[in-house]
Amino acid sequence: MKNILIYSETMLYLKGIDLLINEGIQDIKTNCANSVTTYKELVSKESYALIILHIDFLGTTNKNQGKTIFLLPPHTPTLILTDDTVSAGKLFPSVVDHICFLDVKNTATKIISMANNMLSMTKPNNTTT
Repeated sequence: MKNILIYSETMLYLKGIDLLINEGIQDIKTNCANSVTTYKELVSKESYALIILHIDFLGTTNKNQGKTIFLLPPHTPTLILTDDTVSAGKLFPSVVDHICFLDVKNTATKIISMANNMLSMTKPNNTTT
């Protein structure tokens, strides 16, 4: 079983992404964080096969979200879900290939596909191949 950490300061997105990932991917366990403090605690406690960050640049909570870049564990695949791919690419240049624009059309399919592809690159003990 692979562990996935999901971060969003917007509870609606956090619950929606968690539900989507649990419905679309088998043999996983998800942990959710809706604050930088909770995210930091969860990252320090265990390793993850995938970290999914929802970064809402248009929202009012975006000032705290940039702090997550400094807390990303090395060699852990990270998927960024965002409303502004240009800003996300600047803030997270090391994960620019794994940024997904949140739009209405095909978003669920795209997120599941990207997450599955990233999980397939990890070994059972949560390390990147």
